[in-house]
Amino acid sequence: MTKYIIARLAGIIPTTLLLLLTVVVLVRLLPGSAIDALEAQAAVAGTSGISGEARAALEQRLGLDDPLPLQYVEYTWNAAQLDLGQSVLRGEPVTEMIERTLPVTLVLGIMALVWATVAGMAIGLISAVIRGSVMDYVLRSISILGLSVPNFALATLVIVMSTIWWKWSPPVTYTSFDTSAVWTYFSQFFAPALVLGLALSAFIMRLTRTQLLEVLGQDYVRTARAKGLPERTAVLRHGMPNALIPVVSTLGLEVATLISGAVLIEAIFGLPGMGRLLLTAISERDYPVIQGITVVSGMFVIFANLFVDISYGWLNPRVRVGA
Repeated sequence: MTKYIIARLAGIIPTTLLLLLTVVVLVRLLPGSAIDALEAQAAVAGTSGISGEARAALEQRLGLDDPLPLQYVEYTWNAAQLDLGQSVLRGEPVTEMIERTLPVTLVLGIMALVWATVAGMAIGLISAVIRGSVMDYVLRSISILGLSVPNFALATLVIVMSTIWWKWSPPVTYTSFDTSAVWTYFSQFFAPALVLGLALSAFIMRLTRTQLLEVLGQDYVRTARAKGLPERTAVLRHGMPNALIPVVSTLGLEVATLISGAVLIEAIFGLPGMGRLLLTAISERDYPVIQGITVVSGMFVIFANLFVDISYGWLNPRVRVGA
């Protein structure tokens, strides 16, 4: 197992370098630049634009006048020292901006992932056990609906319907964490996490049901039943652990879905997270901030897949042998 973990850790290095290269290249290919955004702001404010000397100084400070390979090397070296640049419009280090907003996105994402995983696996188990019943068809229909409705549309419906039926609406202002008001802090994430995790829960439910039905049809499960093993034991002890292996392997990829979904969810529910900061940076063409958030999000996906790989190797010893 140790060799397996070391091999997976070693794979992070080239993946991270490729991530940084992709981000640097794509940001440089975007139309306009952060300096153009500054000029647009000056035009709206009715002030004079940026002079040629000031533009050249800004390009030099941002490294935009360097060749692309040199820009990549410099950005990689700075990123290794946790320096993701400086916001052009605010003059604030990007790292500090991310540190301030990242906890909100983490709480939202973890709550969505936990409830979606637990609910999806549990409902998938129930649906597989009662296969062919009316309740099975109802659960599968609900899962299809959960996969079909976009989360931003569902978030809007939740706010509108809750306001009409239960006279509830999301908090107008965000409440920071305080040990004396823990419930107040986490309660403001319940509705956003529910909406964000719905599609993932539906996906896990259908995948768990499919895999469990396949496992329950295997010879070793039928043999266990023939020997008089109770159905509950056959399902929970022999069926479910093997059915969860493909489910666990997909969770790393779903982290990327949660991160992308959090962008609109945070904006709709007024949460000052990293996704909302990204939307603001995109609207302002603050490319250093966009670049920094993309790198951090990519690193979360990389480490999530690392955790899934290690968990997969623990659940399936054959993977460790082949590593």
